[in-house]
Amino acid sequence: MASDSYAVQLDEMIQLFQEYKSGSVTLDNITKLCQTLGLESFIDDIDSETSRLSTASKIIVIDIDFSKSKGRVKDVKLVLASNFDNFNYYNDPSGQASERGNILLNSLTEYPDLHEFHHNLKFLHLLDAYSSINIDASNTVGNGNFGSNNGSGNNDSNTASNDYGGELDLFKYYTELAQFLRQYFADNSAPFRVETNLNNRFGIYILTQEGQQLLVKIMFQKSKDQQHRLYEYVYSEGHKEWINESPESYTSGISLVMEVNDENCQIWFPRNYVPQELILDEGEARKKMNDLNSLDVINSIATNGSRGKFMVMNDFTTQLAAFKKFDISNDNLELILEILRWMQWSRTVLNEIWAALGASKGQTIDAGMDMSEGAAVAATKGRRSSVATDYRKRRHSSKNKRPSITEATMLKEEGLQQFNLQELMKDQDIDPKENSALLEVDKMQVDDQAIEDTDAQLQLVFSEDHVSLENIAHCTLYDGIEKWTAFMEAFNKCRV
Repeated sequence: MASDSYAVQLDEMIQLFQEYKSGSVTLDNITKLCQTLGLESFIDDIDSETSRLSTASKIIVIDIDFSKSKGRVKDVKLVLASNFDNFNYYNDPSGQASERGNILLNSLTEYPDLHEFHHNLKFLHLLDAYSSINIDASNTVGNGNFGSNNGSGNNDSNTASNDYGGELDLFKYYTELAQFLRQYFADNSAPFRVETNLNNRFGIYILTQEGQQLLVKIMFQKSKDQQHRLYEYVYSEGHKEWINESPESYTSGISLVMEVNDENCQIWFPRNYVPQELILDEGEARKKMNDLNSLDVINSIATNGSRGKFMVMNDFTTQLAAFKKFDISNDNLELILEILRWMQWSRTVLNEIWAALGASKGQTIDAGMDMSEGAAVAATKGRRSSVATDYRKRRHSSKNKRPSITEATMLKEEGLQQFNLQELMKDQDIDPKENSALLEVDKMQVDDQAIEDTDAQLQLVFSEDHVSLENIAHCTLYDGIEKWTAFMEAFNKCRV
C-alpha cells in the first residue's frame, strides 16, 4: 500500500515538473517525454537527413520525423492499432488532413517548447489507457514491432486495475460524440456551434452560434473514483434523447467532463440548483472586489436597497458559485443544455445588472457569495447602517422553491409527464383565441414612454433566475435570449 502511494505521488511530481518546464523541442527531449508516460520508443535513421522516433502504447503509434540538418521536426503521423481509422487529429473544422491542420505537427513546430505537445500526448495516452478493446497480439503497426503490448502501456498504477466491460473505443466515441452534440442542439433549436480541435489542442468545443465566443470544452479526465463507469451514451435522433444502446460496453476510471470557459469571471451558478455529484472543480475563488470584501458587497445589495435610479429588492434564494468543471458522463449528457443556459443567463443578465449596480468600477460578484435572505440577515447582524431604513426585500415561502437543474430528469424517470400552458388549455377545451391575453402574459411589453416619463426610483427585483423592473419589463432564466436582451435594453434606458 505504501509503495503504491509512493508511486502515485512520484508520478504527480513528474507531471507537475513537466507542466512547469517541459523542455525545448529536441529529439532527445521528445523521446524522454514519451518515456515518462510509459510509451515504448525507439529511434531509427530513415536516411542521412532524417531520424524517425516511433513511440507507441496499446492503441496509438506515433511516428515523428526529425531533420538532422535543421534540427527540427519535419512530419508527424498518428496510426491507431484498432478497427477505427477515422480519428481526427487536425485543426481543420472539416476534418480534412492538411499540413497546417496537423495538431501534433503544429505542437512541435509552432511553439518554443514541448508544453503543447505534452498536453496533446497526454490526451491521446488517456484515451489509449482507458479504451477497453481487444487487440490481436500479432498486430503490428508502423515501422516498429508494436502491438504486442496488451497492457495499459503506462506507468500509472491507478489505470492498471481497470474494470473493463465490453468493448468501448474512446477514440471512436470521442470522434462520434461531436456529431451527436450537433444533432442534439439542432433538435432542440439551441443556438450553439460544435467544433473539434481548436488552436492545436484536442477537445470538443461548444461556441455561440456565430462562433465568436467559446463557452465550454468537452474532454476526458481520470475519475477520482476508479470504479466509476463510463458507458457509451449516444444521441438518438429518432427518440430525441441520449440513450445507452450497449449497457454491457463500458470502461472504468474515466469521466466525460465539461469545462467552463470563463476568463473574465462572468459566469455564476446557483449552488442549491446543481447536484454535488455533477461538480468536479469549483476552481479558485475568483474575486475582483478592489477595496471591498465579500461582506461589504453583500451589504451593498442586501441592505442598501437604494442604488441610483433603482430601489433593489433582493430576491435571491441561493448562493452563487463559480463552478469550473461538470461531470457529464452517461445520462448527465441530458443536462448540457441546462448548464449552457445558466451560463448565457449569467453572462447576459446577472453579470450586466450586477456591474451596473456595483459600488465601484470593475467589481464582479464574489465566486462564493451568498445573496439569499439568510445571508443578508447574518451579514448585517451587529453592524450599524445609515441606510437600514431603506432596506426592502420580498419574502418567500417554501412553496415557491424553484426547480433544481435535475428536476426535469427526475420527473421523466418517475413517469410524470410535463405540460406547457397551451397543452393544458387544450385539454380543458379552452379556446386559445379567446384567452390570448393569458397566453401572452409572459411576453415582455416595454413601454418606452413610461421609461422616459419616470423620474422617481424604479423597483428592481433581482434574483438568480428572474428580474423585473416595475411594470416596464421582466424576464426569467426560462425565456429566450431575445427577451433577455430586450430586458437589458430597457434596464439600460432607465439608468440614463
